[in-house]
Amino acid sequence: MKKHISIAPPYSLLFISDPNLGEEPEQNGAHLLWTDTVISITCHDEYDGETSITLGDDADVAPERPAVADRYILTPSGEVVVTTVELAVVLRATVPSTRTRVRIWENHPTEPDDIVIGLG
Repeated sequence: MKKHISIAPPYSLLFISDPNLGEEPEQNGAHLLWTDTVISITCHDEYDGETSITLGDDADVAPERPAVADRYILTPSGEVVVTTVELAVVLRATVPSTRTRVRIWENHPTEPDDIVIGLG
């Protein structure tokens, strides 16, 4: 279940969460933030071009390098979505549990234009 999209998200910010969103992390200038329900990640500046986003099972998407984040989020609906700050769903995946492990790989420490999100 590997899914991919290339977009220039508004405000260069994405959220990874259950479709019901939950408690958004308080933005403090950090590149990667999380709560028990939401992970936020900044990406390539929207005015400089698109960001490639891949979502899927760990086994299908994991690159051969360490993840920059490895967290669990609550997923009571049995889904994980990647959304923009305007809450537009850009990617969606079904998950087997109400608590889901999310690992993130990226190609830049503050403005990645390639983000891989592994679930499992």
